[in-house]
Formats: sequence, C-alpha cells, structure tokens
Amino acid sequence: MLISVSDFLNHSNNEIRGRIQTHYQETGGFDVTDDQSHAWLKTIRVLREALGSYPGEGSRHWHLAFEYKPPRINRWIDAVLLTPHAVVVLEFKVGQSETLAADKAQLKDYVLDLLAFHRESHNACVFGVLVPTGVADAQTHGDIRPGSTFALQPDQLRTLFQNLQAVGMNVNPEVDPKRWYSSDFAPTPSIVQAAKEMFESSRNAAGPEGPVPLAALHYAGAEGSKLAELTQYLLQVSKSAKERNERHVVFITGVPGSGKTLAGLSFVFQPELQVDSGTNAVFLSGNAPLVGVLSHAIRYALEDFVDYKYGRALRGAVHGVHRYIDEEGIKKRDTDPLDIEHIVVFDEAQRAWSKEHLIKKKTSSRYAESHIDPSILDSEPTLMLNTLNRVGNWAVLVALVGNGQEIWKGEAGLSEWGHALSSQKNKWTVHCPPCFTTGNAENAEYALFKSRQSLTTLPHAIVEKGILHLNTSIRSLRSLRHNEWVDAVLQLDPDTARSARDTSAPFELYLTRSISAAKAFGKRRASRGETIGLLANFDAKFLRRIGIEVGKGFRDEIRFAHWFNEDIDCAQSCRHLEIAATPIECQGLDLDHSIVIWGEDMLPREGEQQWHHRKAHGGRMQNDNNPESQRNRVNCYRVLLTRARRSMIIVVPPPPDVRIKGCAGLASRFEDLFNQLLRAGAALLPE
Repeated sequence: MLISVSDFLNHSNNEIRGRIQTHYQETGGFDVTDDQSHAWLKTIRVLREALGSYPGEGSRHWHLAFEYKPPRINRWIDAVLLTPHAVVVLEFKVGQSETLAADKAQLKDYVLDLLAFHRESHNACVFGVLVPTGVADAQTHGDIRPGSTFALQPDQLRTLFQNLQAVGMNVNPEVDPKRWYSSDFAPTPSIVQAAKEMFESSRNAAGPEGPVPLAALHYAGAEGSKLAELTQYLLQVSKSAKERNERHVVFITGVPGSGKTLAGLSFVFQPELQVDSGTNAVFLSGNAPLVGVLSHAIRYALEDFVDYKYGRALRGAVHGVHRYIDEEGIKKRDTDPLDIEHIVVFDEAQRAWSKEHLIKKKTSSRYAESHIDPSILDSEPTLMLNTLNRVGNWAVLVALVGNGQEIWKGEAGLSEWGHALSSQKNKWTVHCPPCFTTGNAENAEYALFKSRQSLTTLPHAIVEKGILHLNTSIRSLRSLRHNEWVDAVLQLDPDTARSARDTSAPFELYLTRSISAAKAFGKRRASRGETIGLLANFDAKFLRRIGIEVGKGFRDEIRFAHWFNEDIDCAQSCRHLEIAATPIECQGLDLDHSIVIWGEDMLPREGEQQWHHRKAHGGRMQNDNNPESQRNRVNCYRVLLTRARRSMIIVVPPPPDVRIKGCAGLASRFEDLFNQLLRAGAALLPE
C-alpha cells in the first residue's frame, strides 16, 4: 500500500490499519490474526510519532509503502520509506526486547534483494533499519549508505528521518515513489516457481492474445547466465531437425544450480512447441520426487483451466523417465513409427540406468515385468535412442547432465551415452560442449567418447558449442563461487575452500553442533513465503539419535511434493523442520534456506586427507570399501551442500553412543570435521 506521508498523518490509526489489511489480503497474505493487527497498530503509532512534526520542507514528497510485496515473491516488507534520494527498509519487531541475529539477517536480505533485483533501486541509496519496539537502550546509529543495516529504538527514528533530508542530494538519482512501487523485481526463480510461471506462459499462448514472454527467463539471474540464448539455440535445433528430417541429441552440462533443469523446463514449455501439436515436447526425469513436486505444482494452475484438452497436454509434459522407457522403448519396441512426442528432454541424464541395473530391475520377482526376456533389454541411453529412431521422420533429445551427481547404484554416467551413440546405425547430430566430447585430464570421467580418434568411426556429426556448458550457479547468486567451496570441502582441502569463500558475498554459511539451535535460528531467519528445510543423507541412519529419520520405509510415507510446495498449515511441510529430505528427494530442486545435518556415514580419516566411508548394517556401523558406493556418497553430500539459495546451516551433531558396535572413536572424527569446516570459512552460528 503506497501512501504519501502527508496523507498518512491526516488519517486515523484505524483507517490506516484497515487499508493495510485490505492491501495485505489482496496481495495474497494469510488470514489476519489479532497479533498481526496489533503489530500494524504499533507500527503506525511509532511512525506517526517519528514523522509527526513532518520535519522540513524537503520531506513533503516522502511516501510510505506498507506491507510491500515484491512481484512474484511471497514475502512482505513491513514498511519502506521513500524519500527523493533514499529508500529506507523498515522492519518492526513489535514487543521484542532484544536485537536478534536472525532478524538482522532477514533485514539484510530485503536490502540486498532490492539493490540486486529491483530495477528502480539499482542506483538508489537503499539501507535498512531494524526496530525492536521493546528495546530500552539506545542503539548505535549505523552509516547511511547503500546496503547498510542497523537497529534503532523507536525514539531514535525521528532523528534518523531528520537526517535523511541531506542524504545523497548530490550523489543519488531522485527516487520516484510511484515508479519505484510499480518497478519490476527480478530474482532468480526456484525450480517450482519457474515451472508454474512457464506453465502459465505456455497456457496463455493458447488464448486469443497469442504467445506471451517467458517470464522466468527475464529474471536477473537468468539474464546474467546463458539460459535465454540457450533456449533459442534449442529452438533452432528443433526447427532444423523438423525441416530437414534429422535426428539430433543435445548434451547440456553444468555445475550444480547452473540452471540445467530450468533450461529444460523453459524449452518444453515454450509456447510455439506446445501450441503446435506437431512439435510437442515432454520433460522426463529419473528423479521421481522431482517429477512429483513439479506435477503437484503445475496441478494448481490446471484446476481452474477451462480448456481441458490443452490442459491434459500440459499435464503430461512432465513424466518419469523409467515409465516412459518401459512403455515406449520396451513394450512398444515393435511399433514403427511411434506416434509420440518428437522432442524429449531427459533431466539428470547421468543417472540413466546401466544395462545390468535395468535387467536386474525388470527381471526381479518384485516387478510384474519378471517375464520379460532379458535379451531385449539394454541401457536406458540405448533404449531412449532406439525409441526416438522410431518417432516419425525427425527427433530431438536434450540430455541434461549434472557432473559429479551420480548418487545411486546402477547410474551409468555420461560415458554410457557415448557408448549408446557408438552402437547406433542411424545418423545422429550430436551437440555437446567442447571439453566433454572426449574429456581431458581434469574431466576424463565425464566424457562422451574415449578418444577423438574414436569419433572418426562414427556415422554421427559432432557439433561442439561452448554455450552447452553452464559454468555459473544461478541458484545462489549471492555466492557465485559456492560450488568451488563445496568441491574443496569434499576434497578435504579447507584452505582452498576458504579462498573460494567470499565473505563479502551475502550468502550466509553457518556451522553449529546443535540441531535445536539451528532450527530456532532458521525459523526466525526464513521470511514469510520462503522455504526452509532439513537435509540429510539416506545412509546416515544413526541420525535418529537426534530425531532425524532417513530410513526408506519412513520416507516412503512422506509426500515430498507437499514437503516442498505446501505452507505451514500442512503437517508435512518442510517449514516445520521436522522431516528431512535426502539427496533422492531434493536433487534438482532448491530451498531458500537449508539446514544440512552431517551424518556418521562420511567423516575424515584421522591424520589423512581422505574420507572414511561407513554405513549402518542392522544395529551397528561397518566400513564401506566399495569405490562406486564411496563416489556416490561424496556426490550425495555435494547435492545436499548445493540446495540453498540464500543461507545454509551445517549441523555437525554429537557422535552416536560409543557402546554401539563400530562407533568407537567417532567423537574425534566429528570434532575434526567441525574444525575443518571452520577453517574452510563457515561462521559459527550466532547465539
């Protein structure tokens, strides 16, 4: 609600409160409680007292924005004071008698988000003031400069406002209140946000007004990356394949959080693909929880959709890859041609099953397909290519590959795709990043083909494009080197990690031994509408000693689509900090804030720069010496440590009871891990 200061002073407290409440509910706010109503009244009284004398002629153009909600973001800022040369973010903590670290961090979030993503704030003097109304002692007045934050007593606001008339008069451009209030706000979207917006964009394209811009690619993070250009490249490849009756496979690689899934979703939901039934696309993933979360999120948008035929087409745009391969690649193996989508996006393609794992799955007595002849089975990459060979005259496969993110047994990795292409008799045009065609000393494990000489024997055309490797994380724009930090931590190299930890960046990284302290801080830290959740590895079975259950039987009872998407009124919501997601559930998705609980399954070896891998076996711990299992466990922790967008707390809990077989000596290992993370640049969690 935007109101001039003069109008604010000329209306009663109850009138202003009523207008704030109406605005809050119209912008999607929750039911207004008595506590919230009282907080608004207190805020109004404090501001009226501070602005009551309406100091000076220069303040006649001042405005107040109450419960300001940035577009597309489910958060409300208590109040923003707009002067001709400053933007003051005001966060009130009514009745609070102390200044808490979590409240300071929340305020800092608001200020930094405005400076980074709010177009009319880019060059303005934006700073924040925390006002705990119950504080008795005067607070230290901070510097008034862009990005600064400090706390004040209510009585100190009058002096601050008097000083504001001289702020930035000769430096900062003039702030237009109406333009500021209606300005674009463009943060990087979460995967769920992006899926909803892309669905809406694609859906609207079916209407009489024609295609609409894809909102998610106009976010600041996406603009700074290659995503918009990459989407256009994929559209050009698809157009060429259709016009020339060709088959293309495009490999997109990238670091965690670089936008691979976002790129795949943006391509699938492009209006021109969905409206033209001849170029329908499907998004496939072997990550069943991700499919469930995205389908659940999109279903909300479908509930009020009148065009049921088009709705069904979009509802089917996200599928599980294993069922797709079973239906189209195995059961319909003799159907030629196949009347299905010409364009397939395969997310987490490095997790495609090997031939051995698929045979084991399909011939197991636990599955109805146990009668299948194993001789017709192959790896999922081979079955996918064989399937698309039978789709009309052309096809495009987009494989999204997360390097170092194989987390489960039987996942074949990128090299299996090269093997599958080598066995294809039909010609495919292969698009991939230059460094991943045959690999090099640094990434030999992540290469399509063994050598460049082997390419001469293939019938395929190879197109190398640098744009197909996404090397910048847009999940956490607040720390662009966070992936480097994680890599160094997982290599047990705290000194290198510390050099990658940019302490000037606003991404918060905390460390504690207490899960209760982490929960208390996290609940205060997360703003309304933000997501916060517990994360732990599925091998860390002994975390139940601190109330964290990661066993498969327990997780099977949880609807993780609700965990990610639902608000506090759902008992399974992540915001309650009662249920932990494992890499199985959270890979490919993200949270605003995460609490990562480190388990006993991977701790530093004493006196060595390597991990000691262990797993629970019945009621005891035992060593895990399997190289594939060890690699997957390291990758699991890589997934856990790269889910957060704004802040992360790492909990190194107390060790299990030493009387449990296999748990002797773990206390020193946990202590060593804690100290290494401190050396790596993690800050102790504020009390």
